[in-house]
Amino acid sequence: MYYYIMNSKIPNETEALNRAKQEANITEVYSTNYYHGTCAKERENCSGETNAYTVFIGADNEDAEVIVFIPEEGGEAVSVKKDEGITEEKALSLVTAHDDVAEMKSIRLGIDVHNRPIWEFTFVDTRGLLTYRQVIFKTGELSSRYALPK
Repeated sequence: MYYYIMNSKIPNETEALNRAKQEANITEVYSTNYYHGTCAKERENCSGETNAYTVFIGADNEDAEVIVFIPEEGGEAVSVKKDEGITEEKALSLVTAHDDVAEMKSIRLGIDVHNRPIWEFTFVDTRGLLTYRQVIFKTGELSSRYALPK
């Protein structure tokens, strides 16, 4: 239930878009997502912030495809060119080759506790556990993995 409720929430989207336009020169938005943050899963590495982001995929003022992460609680925006990292398809192939995925729930872009862009996969594994797997966007390195009873 928590998974489904949290996936429908994008707070302050208008304010986040204004920041993305000002701080990252985004001029066109193809998609918007909300990343609830790694701190919900990695409390020991967090300093109290939520580490939640509104994520925009679009084009900047030079027509380059960009991904812009706007933190919910202030802080600097993070912007990367889409071609600086691995594709969703490549990240998915890494996860399915390494983890026992029974049912994929979601794939989203986010920021980890080290302020690195990531692909985050939410899936049910073959043991029936709800699992979160992170893949570093720029390198394709498999990173954190968390499994919770469904």
